[in-house]
Amino acid sequence: MITEMGRIYPIKDKVKVQELKLRFAAKNANNRASGYEAAIKGNGKFEGFKRTDMDNLFVMEIEPTEASRAEFASRVVKPLKELAEKLGILDKMVFTDEGDQAAHITAHVGKFTGTTTEEKEAALAWLKGNDSKILHSHLSEVGEILAGTHVTLDEVVCSGRDTYTGASQVNGDQGAIFRARSVFDRAMKLAQVKLVKVNPNAKVGVHYPRYDDIVHVSSARFTAKVDRQTMLAWIEGVNKLDAELKANPVRVEINKVNFLIATEGIEKRKPDLLK
Repeated sequence: MITEMGRIYPIKDKVKVQELKLRFAAKNANNRASGYEAAIKGNGKFEGFKRTDMDNLFVMEIEPTEASRAEFASRVVKPLKELAEKLGILDKMVFTDEGDQAAHITAHVGKFTGTTTEEKEAALAWLKGNDSKILHSHLSEVGEILAGTHVTLDEVVCSGRDTYTGASQVNGDQGAIFRARSVFDRAMKLAQVKLVKVNPNAKVGVHYPRYDDIVHVSSARFTAKVDRQTMLAWIEGVNKLDAELKANPVRVEINKVNFLIATEGIEKRKPDLLK
């Protein structure tokens, strides 16, 4: 289907749509509740990513166009920074492209466990199409599905340590990402079958139980503790921005999709976050 905004791939299975709507609603409610809990009990601190954890994560990352990154910076990051400055906590936070990584969407995550370096590299070559024994990448169609499509981001949520901008509802935009995630799932299962033939203890699978319940861009993170009153004021300001995006969402155009070990993505965008 083609619209004036580009291609869309609506999810035609009504049962699946309803299931995804429930997941989106549950994730939204849980994350907002986590934000208020952090105000009461104390917020967490973002201290970067453990390299040993990231080295075994295989991720599907969505990279926005430069125009979409610019709009995101103007309509989301700028007002969040202004809010932090108003509250006197600008030095206790990092933001997308400013202290934190560049804007991107992690659409799905796989995890390697019990593999040797050689086994992991062989599995990655097979998955990404670098293996000379296969004719094409098992994930190549994902890039074709997503490139040029759009994602509607219409909510801003403080979930405690982190504040993200995401999609609050299931619509035609999520159809393309849903299909891409399904392809990723199948690729993980096929890779697992290949791995166990050479190492019964090796495993590659989806890292999280499901990733269908959220489409988001990390937007701001606390790097230090703040008091309860300030935390509640931050949430109030975030909720106002949330209402603005509900009325006028940010449309993110997808430039390309990258399949890589999580460490590689962080090294490319913000290497000093790896610990």
